[in-house]
Amino acid sequence: MCTRVGPWRAESTAVLPAPPLVNGPPPRRDPARSRRHPAGSLGFAARGTAGRKRRAQSVIVEGSVSLATRNESCPVKFESQIHGEIFRIKSNQLTNCKNHILEFKENILHLQNKSKSTREELTKAFNALQYEVMQRENQSRNLDEEKLDTVSEGETASNIFEDFKFFLPHLKKVKRVYPKVIISQGKTGVSFAVGIPTVSRGNHTYLKQTLNSIVTRVTPQEEEDSVVIVSVADSNEDYVKSVVDMVKQRFKRQVKSGSLEVISVPDFFYPSILYEEPADDSQRTKRWRMKQVLDFSVLMAYAYPKATYYLQLEDDIIAKEMYFTKLTEFVRNMTSNNWFSIQFSVLGFIGKLFKSKDLPEFVNFFLMFYKERPIDLLLDQIFHIKMCDVEEAPEKCLKREEEIRIQYKPSLFQHVGLHSSLPGREQRLKKI
Repeated sequence: MCTRVGPWRAESTAVLPAPPLVNGPPPRRDPARSRRHPAGSLGFAARGTAGRKRRAQSVIVEGSVSLATRNESCPVKFESQIHGEIFRIKSNQLTNCKNHILEFKENILHLQNKSKSTREELTKAFNALQYEVMQRENQSRNLDEEKLDTVSEGETASNIFEDFKFFLPHLKKVKRVYPKVIISQGKTGVSFAVGIPTVSRGNHTYLKQTLNSIVTRVTPQEEEDSVVIVSVADSNEDYVKSVVDMVKQRFKRQVKSGSLEVISVPDFFYPSILYEEPADDSQRTKRWRMKQVLDFSVLMAYAYPKATYYLQLEDDIIAKEMYFTKLTEFVRNMTSNNWFSIQFSVLGFIGKLFKSKDLPEFVNFFLMFYKERPIDLLLDQIFHIKMCDVEEAPEKCLKREEEIRIQYKPSLFQHVGLHSSLPGREQRLKKI
């Protein structure tokens, strides 16, 4: 440390005063002593005075040198202190900077680990999806090899039925999702498949006259290039048996040629809510509509691999004369193939023709919203969703929709059923 020079340290730095010199006449000396030391006394005194002067000067010089030395060394020490303080501050700043860098590095590592974990989860999910797809493909590939009791020899398996498990979770416990094939020769590779779902209407039935108009008003060539599929969507075994017996007795030739098939929908297809007792008529109607969507979806899925086109009918209609000739000519004379549906009737879901390759998309949409809307409204909505942009004017969308939903006139099918498949309800809409 540098020694501070000031009044409070004067005793350590001030020049020591010389002893005072005696002014005035010298003191009297004893003559006797003077005689004994005639020159010694004066010489001694002189030497003593000179010694004191030299010591005083020495003290003055040493004090000056010491003070000078201290005053010269003070800035050096102060500068050293400043440099030391600066070094300490910089060291602290460097330490803080290092700490921030380490903290930032830890955050980066944490984010990298989190990102890696997310990527791993996504990879696992994707691998699981791929595995599920592979399993589904393997199962569908082995359908014909399994030879289950409900599968006839000529049946063509459809992968689309595996998609039912995604929308109807209760089917995941079912080993194989497929309708029961009762009458079939396994006919495939035709131009048209005609689907007719049927359920019991109590003491009233229209299925016989419907089938009679459908299978008899075609030429032999048209019959050979088509297949009619009757799907019995009823758990009443007596009704199933009555339909099978009627078909075998009245349409032997069509059954033998494979142009007429009969399948039934097993009870396991339907969710448990459809077997619960409805609280009121509103719930009863809603559940009837839900079941109708599922019935149509099963029939579409079964018909999907059989033909190029699929025609949807119901079990209480009558086909007009030469209906099939007019239908096939109209389709083959289409100048554009950019259509989704041709409507040969304006009533409900009757007389709607689709490309078979589009059926899986329709079925998935129907299964997704089977609890929300009736089947005919779902058909309207899927066209609207696929073809209409959110921000475009409704008029523009409607015009485009008319281009892909083609209306054939006059209608080729007449609705005749008075008693609906919904118990207690009458259907008086007959005009096409």
